[in-house]
Amino acid sequence: MLTVNSVESKDIIDTDFNYKLGLGFNYSAISSYYDKDFKEKAEIEALRTLQFKTENGDSSYTTLGDINIDYLEFHNDYFFEYKVNNDFVAELNLDIAYYSMDNSFTYKDTLRDENQVPLEDKWGEKLFQRVDVPDLNVSLLRMMYVNPKINYYLANDEKNRLEFELEAFVPFSFNNTNVYEEGEFIGDGYFQIGSKLKYRAIFETTQLELAAGYSHRSEVFSDMINASISILFTRVKDTYFYVKADYNQSLTNPENQKFIITQLPAYESYIATLFGLNVNIDEFELDLNYTFIPYGRNFWLLNRLNASFHYFIK
Repeated sequence: MLTVNSVESKDIIDTDFNYKLGLGFNYSAISSYYDKDFKEKAEIEALRTLQFKTENGDSSYTTLGDINIDYLEFHNDYFFEYKVNNDFVAELNLDIAYYSMDNSFTYKDTLRDENQVPLEDKWGEKLFQRVDVPDLNVSLLRMMYVNPKINYYLANDEKNRLEFELEAFVPFSFNNTNVYEEGEFIGDGYFQIGSKLKYRAIFETTQLELAAGYSHRSEVFSDMINASISILFTRVKDTYFYVKADYNQSLTNPENQKFIITQLPAYESYIATLFGLNVNIDEFELDLNYTFIPYGRNFWLLNRLNASFHYFIK
């Protein structure tokens, strides 16, 4: 989920400010995912053996049921931006993340009479009862990434901007195993380095931004390509709305890859749509946005709320 970013907030290039400090809060809730066939899955089928106590002693029952997913993320982001000159900007971001996962196993068992004969309705259909069994309850709080970034403007005037971006995501640990299925809960992060070229056309009340990039990821995680289109529009001074569509494509797509809800996806492809509002008052800036994933492969069906506060310093 590293490439699901907001549209750039107020461009420090156009101001007299040399520094920008920021604090961001990001909340995500997930209840389903997209499998390798691009289909949404709210539940995962699995076999479980359940233990029961009866009058005649302990007994067990193995059944096929559904694992119901209840997952959330919370990120606290800190960032610092420095304008070296009108063409060059350096940025540093830190991410503290909290993850929480609750899975419950739900199975349907056929209702039986005292002689263990399955009960049927008047149409001859077997009657079932649903049983929920706790399966996994785990949470994790950790510093995830240091994210340095540089932006260099190849062109920057009142009508057009052409920008080259280079960034890296450096995890705080490198303990992930080579076998992806045996990794820790949600993973411990991975090293990523990427470059992107952005072009922005500037009109009186609207701006159009096109971007394309490539990211290399370490360990078992596939490299990715990215393309996006953004529209920014305003009717009020120092306030604008923006809409963004962001496409991310894994360059490796093994047919036998299974989505593992407890771990960072290694071979994901998805489209992220983002809607936001940016407000500037003197040296203060507030950015609010919402992200939704309408299409994906081996990826979470993600709903994300983000709020960022920025303070500019001369």
